[in-house]
Amino acid sequence: SQQMIRDGWCPFVVGSLSDSIVTLGYAARLAPVLRAGSRGHAMCTERECAMDNIDGASYQVRHVEEGCKCAFIRPPLQDVLTALEEDAVPVVAPEEDALRVLRAGDVPYVAISHVWADGLGSVADHGLPSCQIARIAALAREVVPGGAFWMDSLCVPSRRDARVRAIGLMAKTYSDAAVVLVIDSSLHQCSST
Repeated sequence: SQQMIRDGWCPFVVGSLSDSIVTLGYAARLAPVLRAGSRGHAMCTERECAMDNIDGASYQVRHVEEGCKCAFIRPPLQDVLTALEEDAVPVVAPEEDALRVLRAGDVPYVAISHVWADGLGSVADHGLPSCQIARIAALAREVVPGGAFWMDSLCVPSRRDARVRAIGLMAKTYSDAAVVLVIDSSLHQCSST
């Protein structure tokens, strides 16, 4: 297990796998899972994997490609707030270089679950880079007509009362979705073989 840690595995994960010598032996043959853009597991301990910890003071939303400087797009905030005030789940649909806010009950949509450590964290007030929105909308269009989707970074505002209401609708948001799509850079490294 110490060799796995020297090879870049997370000490917390190695400790968790140590209960089963078979699982640990299998994992030892694989490369450690590292999140794109991370410093690896250097800050991790046997008690906690720190790779996904977010420092709010220095957090930066990422573009699809390094060096991209495209503009941020955000949904019309008042439309998000109005939907939430009516206890409706706001979803967004891409329209050229903008986002239109719809209500979840009116259109099939994809609920996006993502890892903030991958650089997709934001709030509706700030939005996301247009390159990320284009990528996510393309993924959504593969599974629902029109490409409507819900994502906390675009459908949960920072205003406390609206944020509390959006979080209160979270179970409904995921259960009413046509599809739930998980976006996690570390999953791209996993093999199904």
